Amino acid sequence: MFCIVVKGQEGEPRWVVRRSVELLSYHSSEKVAEILFLLHLENQLPNGEPNWLEVLHPGYTDYEVLSPWPFPSHVDEEKIHDHIRDERANILASVYGRGLEEDSSGRLRHVAGLAPWDSWFRDLECPHVTIWPKEEGIRLADAMERLPFPTPLARGEPRAAFTVFKLGPFRKKGLTLLAFKLRISGQTYRELVEADKVFTVDGPETLLLRIARKYVPRMSSPAKWLHELQRFETYVDIGESYDVILLRQGSRCEQLRTVRECGIVEAPLQPSPDGVAVRYVTGNPRFCLSLAYAKDMEEAETRQAVGLI
Repeated sequence: MFCIVVKGQEGEPRWVVRRSVELLSYHSSEKVAEILFLLHLENQLPNGEPNWLEVLHPGYTDYEVLSPWPFPSHVDEEKIHDHIRDERANILASVYGRGLEEDSSGRLRHVAGLAPWDSWFRDLECPHVTIWPKEEGIRLADAMERLPFPTPLARGEPRAAFTVFKLGPFRKKGLTLLAFKLRISGQTYRELVEADKVFTVDGPETLLLRIARKYVPRMSSPAKWLHELQRFETYVDIGESYDVILLRQGSRCEQLRTVRECGIVEAPLQPSPDGVAVRYVTGNPRFCLSLAYAKDMEEAETRQAVGLI
């Protein structure tokens, strides 16, 4: 159930997604899931014209915008290169670091691209990449907001079919790099992770359908929630690749097992050092990666096999 659906402004396409990356971990004892997102996009509007993004995620979700460069580390990521005193030595850098470099003036350049099946190629144009929101003079605290829910939520431990965030404005044409983290806990964690023993990372089409069928009917005034959800049927395509990285070593990480891979495969290029995480890649908007805690694997496989998930 962990994925995002990205939507631009209404009307003609204004964004092209180059690559979406999510790095995630789960903690059954604390009932928390932490997800770090890195988005590499192309803003197609002219310089100076404001552009916006909306992001949808299932459940009630907390959030924080991060600086995308140097590549941020996941909150649960341990130092994986203790012998190297380099703030860029982390999981994201070990996979994607070859593609970006700072020029002599300190501007970030896209110097190499990663093809869908993980072969590198030179970008001869070396275009500038906007580090958002820093290079647009926007404070991190002002760059992202949670939009109002279709109906009021209960106090205390809120329950929601989904959360929508708005990011922007983006005023520089061309490539943009941005990062943010989402955190689910409490009631949302129990519904998305614990309820069925199997929890999923879904492509946007799979996610929209699952939310509409499973979570919207549980809300008061489901018609209002469904109307809001339908705005995302015209989402921004997931781009050249959607990458899912499961953190396996960290300060609080628990061992996860893959129950089923549908429309998504383990990638040739894996994070270093070996075993710190496992990376999957896809270009299929209907993908579904089913996961379970190792301790629940036997029951999870049974429920999956008989169609309960």
